[in-house]
Amino acid sequence: MFSDRVAAILQGRNGLSVEEIACELFGPNMDEPEIERVIEATLFAGHHRYQRSRSRPWLWSLVTKDADGGSSEPTSAENPRYPVSSHDGRRAAIAHARELLPTPYSWQLEALQAWDKAGRRGIVEAVTGSGKTLVGMLAMFASLEEGAKVHIVVPTIDLQRQWFTRIHGVLPSQITVGRRGGGYSSSLESVDVLISVVNSARGGSSQSTDFRSHLIIADECHRFGVKRNFSALGHGFQQRLGLSATYHRDDNGHTKFLLPYFERVCYSLNYDRAHLDGVIADFGVVFVGVDLSGEESTEYQYLSDEIFILLKTFRRLMRIEFPDYSSLISALLDSVAGKYFHRDERIEHVAKAMLARMRERRRLLESASGKLDALVALGPEILASHGTVVFTQSIEVAIRAESALNGAGIRARAIHSRTDRDVRKYHIRKFGEGDLRAIIAPRILDEGIDFPDADFAVVMASSSTRRQMIQRMGRILRPKHGGRLARFAVLFAQATVEDPRYGAHGIFRQDVFGSAKGLEIILSDDYPHALAHLESLRVAPRVER
Repeated sequence: MFSDRVAAILQGRNGLSVEEIACELFGPNMDEPEIERVIEATLFAGHHRYQRSRSRPWLWSLVTKDADGGSSEPTSAENPRYPVSSHDGRRAAIAHARELLPTPYSWQLEALQAWDKAGRRGIVEAVTGSGKTLVGMLAMFASLEEGAKVHIVVPTIDLQRQWFTRIHGVLPSQITVGRRGGGYSSSLESVDVLISVVNSARGGSSQSTDFRSHLIIADECHRFGVKRNFSALGHGFQQRLGLSATYHRDDNGHTKFLLPYFERVCYSLNYDRAHLDGVIADFGVVFVGVDLSGEESTEYQYLSDEIFILLKTFRRLMRIEFPDYSSLISALLDSVAGKYFHRDERIEHVAKAMLARMRERRRLLESASGKLDALVALGPEILASHGTVVFTQSIEVAIRAESALNGAGIRARAIHSRTDRDVRKYHIRKFGEGDLRAIIAPRILDEGIDFPDADFAVVMASSSTRRQMIQRMGRILRPKHGGRLARFAVLFAQATVEDPRYGAHGIFRQDVFGSAKGLEIILSDDYPHALAHLESLRVAPRVER
């Protein structure tokens, strides 16, 4: 048993910290917070076996015996014995287990208080990398202490695994944790905390059972703003918490599904506040322009002309002027679904044709040959980084980027939906260990997977959505050892809809303008400037807050 291994290390010792125990168990190079949480949970759960010092940092030792065979462990106030069947003991165990959580940032406590003040219904919106999961865990503990059950619904198996690892490492043994989806089939009736993947949560018993006093947490809640995923959220839950970098959806699903269910956005954390509080690393953003080839330019102009003609037709048929891109996309999607068929049967056909042309244009821009050249040109900064994440939209471009980097002598691997899960996990682990200099992925890394040491990201597919840009930047925004800056390079095709000089990424640039240490647009004829700017950010001195 793991507890026996811990006890063997403590045998004959006057007291060791959790970090020292982890070092002896796994070696001096082990730096894994989750392992330390598991060790702490083991120590707290074994309250008949282990004791801790009264002052922090806690030093742990084995419980010693008096001459008469009695225990000389600390008093119950310091190391209580919790009867499993006792309600008060259960609450006390949960309260003490809560001490294992990292010390919350002030914004996390403010968010929890705002959610509580809103009747425990609401969405917490916070930039990726700032620690939304801990807000969810604090809410979970508050509900568990009151005797409630908690259902956590996530969009992917990777997120399910991350939630389970974090929760299982801190909850006391009295609390049962189960999973649904990813090969597991627990139900909320049989456990205290259930972590479900959305595909498996649809139509489950939690949708029909009355859980009036219980809590549901929807992580990446913007993903539940479509009818199919929304069905995974049970209406019987009185307490409801949504977590997202930005809950707003281009298809207007946030107003159709999310706000009616969660009722409000109860707290928002932007880049300025996150940066001020030291929640995220200092960072810089550079937009790097590339030229389209002659053939690519011709194809781009043809598709743009087609889109313009279709847009004029769509406006005429709808008799509407769309105030922004979001409202246009929402109307197009509604039209494809047949919502306006009663107005004019041509609307659906025009909407489908326009969306198809827009997809073709996006694929053309992402796969532009100049972007692969620019990626290779950034090679010196990739090699000098503590790990680089390259974002694409398509598998094909991810594979081409892998080949281009490897051809330039940069060890890189692409991971995507066609990659075997074990192979994917292996590449992610090797990246974390530094054996791979870059990892490339089409969308699969947008949500839920963080690389705390990685400090450079390159976006090859210049997304038009603010959420995706926030999520992607968040993958590298965890505070860095030594105060290193995070750097974010966005590749764009010049004189196209991707070009920030013509309004692309306007909202995103406004989001980061006050916080970024550098925000520059560099054109294709000045790549040395791009490299020099990125290097200056890499070696920038630590900024004290």
